[in-house]
Amino acid sequence: MITKINLNKITSFKNQTVLETDKKVNLIYGLNGTGKSTLSDFLYKQQEDCFKDCSIEGIDNNHEVLVYNQTFIQETFFESEILKGIFTLSKGNKEAETKIANCLKEITKLESEKEIKIKELETEKSSINQKSETAKNTVWKIKTDYSGGDRVLEFCLDGYKGAKDTLFNHIISLIKPTTKPTESIDDLKTDLQSISGENAQKYSELSLITFSSQSIETENLFSKQIVGNESSTVSQLIKELGNSDWVKTGLQYLPKEQSQENATCPFCQEKTISNILVESIKNYFDASYEADINSLKSFLEKYSQTIQAVPTKSLFEANPKFEIHKKDFEIKYNAFIKVIDSNQKLIEDKIKTPSVPLTLNSSIKELEELNEIIQKINTLVSEHNKNIDQKENVKSNIKNTFWKIMRWEYDQTITSFNSDKATSISKIGTLEVALNENESKIAAQNTIASQQQKQTVNIEEAITNINNGLVDLGITDFEIKKHSENLYKIIRGENQEKVFRSLSEGEKMIISFLYFI
Repeated sequence: MITKINLNKITSFKNQTVLETDKKVNLIYGLNGTGKSTLSDFLYKQQEDCFKDCSIEGIDNNHEVLVYNQTFIQETFFESEILKGIFTLSKGNKEAETKIANCLKEITKLESEKEIKIKELETEKSSINQKSETAKNTVWKIKTDYSGGDRVLEFCLDGYKGAKDTLFNHIISLIKPTTKPTESIDDLKTDLQSISGENAQKYSELSLITFSSQSIETENLFSKQIVGNESSTVSQLIKELGNSDWVKTGLQYLPKEQSQENATCPFCQEKTISNILVESIKNYFDASYEADINSLKSFLEKYSQTIQAVPTKSLFEANPKFEIHKKDFEIKYNAFIKVIDSNQKLIEDKIKTPSVPLTLNSSIKELEELNEIIQKINTLVSEHNKNIDQKENVKSNIKNTFWKIMRWEYDQTITSFNSDKATSISKIGTLEVALNENESKIAAQNTIASQQQKQTVNIEEAITNINNGLVDLGITDFEIKKHSENLYKIIRGENQEKVFRSLSEGEKMIISFLYFI
């Protein structure tokens, strides 16, 4: 038996206190806080670190010390928080049931978190599905726009007209062009119509404009000061007056035949024109002068004829491919005509005033630029004629261009959807990972609960002994029965269905004490 107990450095026993006895039964009593519970806890948990300075004498390792106190009740009595009146006894069962209860709490928490994540996942999926439907409805306008009406480009939609998903998946799979397509839908229609039906005919290329009189524009005669015979008796006067062109013009008004008397001057209306003066004036405008004038007239005639030979704009406008370059053609054509018309006027002015030097403008640059536009039109004509022979290739190119235009025009819808989809996929992925982790945690808690359930002690014998103890004590108004594999329930002599009521402190103490016994 225990003969001596030493308590030191624990709770109220700051200094060593010794309890010695030679009695088998000892009653220890005292006020609250004097150390009664500390003494029983030491006997109950001698090996705990907090009692390292305490000791016991009178027993050896072959004897077991049994202690019934509040700590024993706390460690062995477990009452379910979920089902009132349902409890278990034994330290092992309590630990197991406590862990099981904690598992159930954690599972409940995890299930609650799971429901929240599931709702978030459903909301996110619903949101992206709604955005997807909105984008599909927007893109479906391609089908309604181009499979009806004139139906010219409907072949571009072959394979994509049956369902919104098919059309949408096709257009979002396309890469956006780096630059806006230069051709319009109307251009594509025109290209297709030009090789289809009655329009499927080849066109003639336009002839480049030639202007054979361009060499005249560089003639030196225009810069020459054309004057009359320097040895004429009137040359000095005409030269001083600087009016040879005026005098030349006046020759047509002089008398055609010789007269014995002075004739009336066409300029001053005085009778000053004698036969000698007329001859002197005519001699001034000699053969060299007349040759230069005749050359100028020849240049004018040739230049004018060449101008007349320039094709009119209507000849070019009749070509079906003219419209594409119409604006540029008109600018260059008008610039060329302006130059040659101006030169024609300058030649006429030179004939009227041959003594005045002048320079004609070159039309080479303007004509080259005009012919470049014509060549561009001919390139379109050539492509058209080639397309007539390769209709399927043309249709394929038109289809490719059609979808480039569509991808460009619907880029805002596609880009917005792709951005929303990427964000949604990321969020859905995060939620699914969280749900998987949640499921793993729930499974882990269920595993722990299952393992703890297997470690519980059978309670059949304890039930019999406790009930016998109650009868021995004269307690007949209640008994305990098995509730499940390792749980008890109390029966109070009333309807056994109404057992779910917390145990009173007295019931709890007497049952735990009988279990201890």
